[in-house]
Amino acid sequence: MPDDHTPLTSVGIDATTRSAWLLAASRSLHPDGAVAERGAFTQAVVDLGVPADLSRMSRWESGQLPVSDRLLGAYESILSTPPLALRGLTRLLRRHEGAHGHPEVRHQGGEPRPDVAGQLIEGVLATDEITGSDWLALSLELERFDFVFLRDDDWRALCLRLVEETVRTRGLDQALRYEALATLVTSPVSRRHVMHSLGIWVTAADCGSVGPLLSLLTLVPDPAAGRLVTRLLDDGRPAIAGAAMDVVADLVAREQLDLVGLKVAEQHALRGLLDERVAGSPELLNLLAALPTESFSKALEPVRTHWMRTWALAGRETRMLMPVEVGRALTRRLATDVQAATPSPYAAENDAMLQRLLTETLFHVSSQRRRVAGWLVASSPYGPAACDLLHELAVTSHDPVRERAVEALWLVATPESALGEAPVPTRASGPSAAMLTAPPAGLEGRWWRGLGGTVVDSLRPRLVQVG
Repeated sequence: MPDDHTPLTSVGIDATTRSAWLLAASRSLHPDGAVAERGAFTQAVVDLGVPADLSRMSRWESGQLPVSDRLLGAYESILSTPPLALRGLTRLLRRHEGAHGHPEVRHQGGEPRPDVAGQLIEGVLATDEITGSDWLALSLELERFDFVFLRDDDWRALCLRLVEETVRTRGLDQALRYEALATLVTSPVSRRHVMHSLGIWVTAADCGSVGPLLSLLTLVPDPAAGRLVTRLLDDGRPAIAGAAMDVVADLVAREQLDLVGLKVAEQHALRGLLDERVAGSPELLNLLAALPTESFSKALEPVRTHWMRTWALAGRETRMLMPVEVGRALTRRLATDVQAATPSPYAAENDAMLQRLLTETLFHVSSQRRRVAGWLVASSPYGPAACDLLHELAVTSHDPVRERAVEALWLVATPESALGEAPVPTRASGPSAAMLTAPPAGLEGRWWRGLGGTVVDSLRPRLVQVG
């Protein structure tokens, strides 16, 4: 299986390799052995009219050769995935590639098709059962046009519904809806309408969650979007202010904020370190990790609490919400169990990419990196097993492991997942010294035994000193 060797501290990801991993995993772990076998699969691709051979298949599935939408469509057809699932995830991954700004992801050609677009719009407005694939299909059709003439009421109905569903769904369904919104917000035809709907949702008095919505503002090529997010840092609702801080951190990391915005970010980092309601939160750590060295030093200078300084410095160095050794030991065991619980027609070696994705899903400082990694796991054949084992981890562990597992569970879960009494994720509040001092106490049951005493024993002197 291909592996993304981009450091966790890097702003961007290797989208080509991750997309290749999804193709390779989806094929090789397919329950039908005839589909999983590369030679038979190659012939099936050729039968669909896509030129292919074993050599090219190997390069496509190792990330050495970029894949086309046509090839992705063939994979979707043969593997019986939801329509546009692989194409949507590939587009989503490409949006997070690179260290500066966001790469432009555009429709790969095609003339406007008014009849198709009209049917899709009518279908969305007329039915209650709309899938993430339906939303993405509609957004891709609208992206073909230079102008789209719809009544304001219809635009509002479409965009508000998509915004609401994006917040309330999970797994692949949420990923495809997010990509549909990303496509619309980056298109001049629909950007104004999406922004208006985002504003309605975020400013609603009863808004308790914005999910991935605010991260869409990082895709808008207008400085006003950055200024809007920085204003939300002062929102009185903790969920909104926290989400805004996380997005500001990503804007800082990608150098998308102007000097005024950077100064505001620096001031809020300082304020957060001195505010017990914010100090220790993942959002603050993401911001501290993203700040330029000079700004970080200014924010940390007045902090006298030893554990807080250590927490900030360690998180900035590793981009992890836990000590690296603890996080990797846990995800190594988790990845091994997920792989063992996933049916496979062939004996498989350890999947390094799976462990990498689980590490990011659980412990990366950026919530958007956690989401994208979680969505990729959910969309792969590993999704059901990952959901079950994260559920077990969430109900058998203590914080901070429990908090991380709960969030990851709801990223990986699907509408069909039997979560039962699964805990609901909540935003962390108050100082979280446990991020450094309590991980061993949070790893109980077989998860604790699986890590082995040597790992934790080697960490204990450092953890005690930090505490």
